[in-house]
Amino acid sequence: MYRWVIILISAALLGYLATGIFQVNAGELAVVQRFGRVHRVCGPGLHIGWPWGFDRVTFVPLQQQELRVGFEGSEERVVEVAPAGQLLTGDDNLVNVQATIFLRPDPEHVADYVLHRDRVLPLVQRAAEAALAQVFATQPIQEILLNRARHLEPELHRQLAAYLRPYRLGILVEAVTLATPQPPDEVAEDFQATTIALAQAARLQETTRMEAELARSRALQEARALLTQAENQKREKIAQAMAQAYRHRELWRSLAESAEPAKAVQAYYVREVAKMLRTLQLRRLSDGDVEFYFVTPAQEP
Repeated sequence: MYRWVIILISAALLGYLATGIFQVNAGELAVVQRFGRVHRVCGPGLHIGWPWGFDRVTFVPLQQQELRVGFEGSEERVVEVAPAGQLLTGDDNLVNVQATIFLRPDPEHVADYVLHRDRVLPLVQRAAEAALAQVFATQPIQEILLNRARHLEPELHRQLAAYLRPYRLGILVEAVTLATPQPPDEVAEDFQATTIALAQAARLQETTRMEAELARSRALQEARALLTQAENQKREKIAQAMAQAYRHRELWRSLAESAEPAKAVQAYYVREVAKMLRTLQLRRLSDGDVEFYFVTPAQEP
């Protein structure tokens, strides 16, 4: 009997000591708190610690989480109270805004996440609402509706991270996305008509700008073509003038060296006339009774 008591006590003791053995799966971390104080952070694998009562092990998945804040269209509203997510813009208009926060525990500060685990999401929600109010208060309604607030996402991300930093929650805010802002239901039709008119004006302005840019491009091309043509004509005229000057120099040289200058001048002009005649051709037209002869530039072979 006494022997069985020893065996049962030993088995119970071994089972109690075995509570200090734990397995951390891939994609998560384990924070070990000993007597309430953070003792260590364990990565994936098998670990041994003190048994239950001494150590408390909290498993923290590192997967991304989503948190929606702002306006919910399906919720019941009290007329006298502005619903959550209905924000005031920079030009004193109201707009319904909903944002999605993508966050996950920070592996470098996972102990802080465990210590504040119960208040992480409420604090993120309040900070996001404050960041939304601050960012949208600087923007006119036209910019918000026309651009669908996509240009505000980086600034909202920065503001939210700045608000959460002093709390040391041990999280990483990876991204902030905004749903398309909508005007309140009471003025939705008027805002929609205004948005359509503004979009049409923007398209017309863009079309006008593109046409002006196209006209400018064509004018530049024509100007370049004229400049190129003028440059080619200049080079051609210079070449012709140089050739003519060369011929005159040759004439004067031949006259100076010739014993009979008159014959030399006659030979020169004969050569020039021959060159000119080679560039012309004689053509004949006849209407039956009368024949016409005329000279035209010779065609290229």
